[in-house]
Amino acid sequence: MQLKRLFKSKLLMDIKKIIIFALVLLFSSVSAETTPIILFQGSKGELSKDARAFIELSNYPYEIYSPKDKDFLEKLETYKKEYKTSQGLSSNFRHYPIIFLENKAFSGFNPEIKENILKSLE
Repeated sequence: MQLKRLFKSKLLMDIKKIIIFALVLLFSSVSAETTPIILFQGSKGELSKDARAFIELSNYPYEIYSPKDKDFLEKLETYKKEYKTSQGLSSNFRHYPIIFLENKAFSGFNPEIKENILKSLE
């Protein structure tokens, strides 16, 4: 009788472990599919610092590139070709920071751009 109870409790524990493992896999795959925010920051300037701080606090996946990175210009050109135009302070990527979201690009950073980014992330 006790052996039967022990077997049932062990079976229940194994089932709980499988369910928890499946949930972890499900939620990790959902977050892995989220396209990160891409920030190309200038070498100096308050706008880049403000944008970086905002993105780091956004609780959203992100990648940050600096002019010190070897492939900075190559990666930036790849994104610019893909997105073609930017919103914000310039429609042709003339102001840093340059921020790429899933379907939008922003040139420069100010409260209006910040608000547009927040709306895009909703």
